[in-house]
Amino acid sequence: MAPLAAEYNRRRERRGGVAPRRWERWVTGGALALLAACRPAAPPASEPPRAPSTDTAAASGRPTAAPLSPAPSPSADTAAADGADVARAFVGETHGTTDEALVLASATCPELQSELQTNPNELASLRADAANLHRLGRQEADLDTPAVAAALAELDQALAALQSVLGQCGITPT
Repeated sequence: MAPLAAEYNRRRERRGGVAPRRWERWVTGGALALLAACRPAAPPASEPPRAPSTDTAAASGRPTAAPLSPAPSPSADTAAADGADVARAFVGETHGTTDEALVLASATCPELQSELQTNPNELASLRADAANLHRLGRQEADLDTPAVAAALAELDQALAALQSVLGQCGITPT
C-alpha cells in the first residue's frame, strides 16, 4: 500500500471509521442526495371535506355520515431527526474529503509527485468532490447547520493547504 494511502487509512480509523474507496464515497454521496430528495413532502393544504346537507340526507332516508378527518401529517420530530441524520452523514463525508486533502498536503514533494503519477486524476477528483459537497451544502435546507458550515470551512482550509504545497513542489494541477 502506498504511504499516502496508509496515512489516509490511519486518519480515518482515528475518526472511528474505515477509509472508503472512491466508489464508496460516490455511492454514499448519491445516497445522501437521494435521501434528501425523497423525504415525504408536507401534505397539501386543502379544505376539509364537507358533510352532506341535512335536507338531502333526510329526503333520501339515509343516515348522515360524520365528516372525514384530514390525514395525519408527519410529525416535526421525525422530520428533524431525518434532517439531523442527513447532516451527520454529510459532515462525515466532508471529513473524509478533508482528510484526503490533508494527507496529500502533508506529503513530501517526492511522495506527492509519485502519488499524482500513480493516480493522475486524484486532484481533479478531490476538487470535484469538494465542489459537490459545497453545492449540496448550499442547496439542502437540512444542511444549514453550524456543524456543516464548520466542516465545509475545514475542507476549504485543507484545500488551500494542499494548493500551497502543490505550489511549493512546483506541481501545476491539471
